[in-house]
Formats: sequence, C-alpha cells, structure tokens
Amino acid sequence: MIFKNFSFFNKMGNKPITDKNIDEIVKVFNYYGFVSNDYFNLDIVIKYPNKPWDWKKISQNGNLTCSLTKESLRELIDKPLDWNYLSGKLQEYSKTYKQYIFVLSMDLMMEFPDKPWNYFKLTQQFCLSENLGNFKYMRKFPNKPWDWKFLTHYVSYGYVSEFPNKPWNWERMSNYPSLPYDFAVKHLEKLPLTDNLLKVLKTHEEKMELLKKYQKIKTSEVVPWGPKETGEVIPSAPLRETEEIEGM
Repeated sequence: MIFKNFSFFNKMGNKPITDKNIDEIVKVFNYYGFVSNDYFNLDIVIKYPNKPWDWKKISQNGNLTCSLTKESLRELIDKPLDWNYLSGKLQEYSKTYKQYIFVLSMDLMMEFPDKPWNYFKLTQQFCLSENLGNFKYMRKFPNKPWDWKFLTHYVSYGYVSEFPNKPWNWERMSNYPSLPYDFAVKHLEKLPLTDNLLKVLKTHEEKMELLKKYQKIKTSEVVPWGPKETGEVIPSAPLRETEEIEGM
C-alpha cells in the first residue's frame, strides 16, 4: 500500500511506533522520505534494522544522520547506506542559522575507514572545516585516495616532504613566490621548470641541473634568470614554511 495523501500522518502523528504499526511506518518513509511522527528517529531504525527500509533515503534524511554516533553507525554498518552522500555531510549550510554547521565528524567517519567513502569529498570537507594544521587522518590513513592536489592548497611544506611520493600539485608549488630554497633543492626532481623556481635557486649549478633535466637549453649557454614579462599573476601561497603544532 502506497499512501498518496497525508491522512496517515494525521492519524499517526502522536502515536508511539510499535511492532503493530512499524510496517506502515516503513512504507510511508520509503515513499515520502520522512515520517511526520514525534516518535520517529534513528533509534526506531536501529530497533528495526531488518525491515525493508530505503537505505538511501535513510542516509539522506538530515534529521536522522545528524544524530549518528559511533555506536549507532556501528549498529547500521552493514546496511547499504549511501556512503558517497554521507561523505559530503561533514558540514552543510543552515538556512536557519545562516552559517555552516557540523553534521558528521571526521572522527566518526574514520572510525570506519574501509567503508566506501568518497575520499575526494572528505578531503574538501575536511580542509574547509578542520584545523588546517591537523592532518592526523591523512597521516593515519596515507594510502586512502585523498585528493592530494586539493590538499596542496592547505598543507605545509613539511607535510609535503613527509609524503613526497603523493600526487601533489607540484606545478602550483613551483610557482609559489614563497617557495623555500631548501624545499626546492630537496624536491628538484619533482618540481616542474618555472621561472619562479629558477629565481628561488641560488647557484648556477642548481639552475643548470634543472635546465638539463628538462633539456631546455644547452649547458654552455648563458641565459637570464628571473620571471618573464608575461603579465601573468602568480597566486599567493597558502602553504606555510612551518607546520602548526598538532593536538594529537
């Protein structure tokens, strides 16, 4: 039976959910995506986990997911939740409060790291909501498919050096005016040839080594060092030379 009007809501609005009416509740929820019942909450779903719930609608119901905890998620961990959708719910914009509010937490998500989270979404949500010096999740799970190119905008040079083989946005770093000399020399093989990188390097030998690698000129040629007059605006550098102390 599919309910095409709200008469059932009016009848059930303030009645406790019991074994006798739970099947009706499930049908209504699966059709509308919500139940107008004061007694309906995540505890009801957990109490009746083997009912034929629409788990995608369960996942996308903000009134339910906002109350997720490690304990409640553990109860539902084997259910076909919409993990991709939940990956984008670290925070969301509240029209009521006119600001971003936290819905789920990284601690909650990383309690179950092997679920099929969308790690690209998690990366962006994390960078926009967490302490930017605190990359404990990336350190704990470095082999997860984080969006390393996006992370490049937020991490410190020290963090990049800690995981040099990740697919960072090396070209962007090579163009940062604040690119540290020691960092540039250490990762010379990874940084693409840019006028900014040539400017950062101090010795003729370092510049020759870089230029030879890209075979841009013959080693005997004399070339001017420094940025070309291209009119291109180089973005400011969000990277920091020193990493914030983490509260781990």
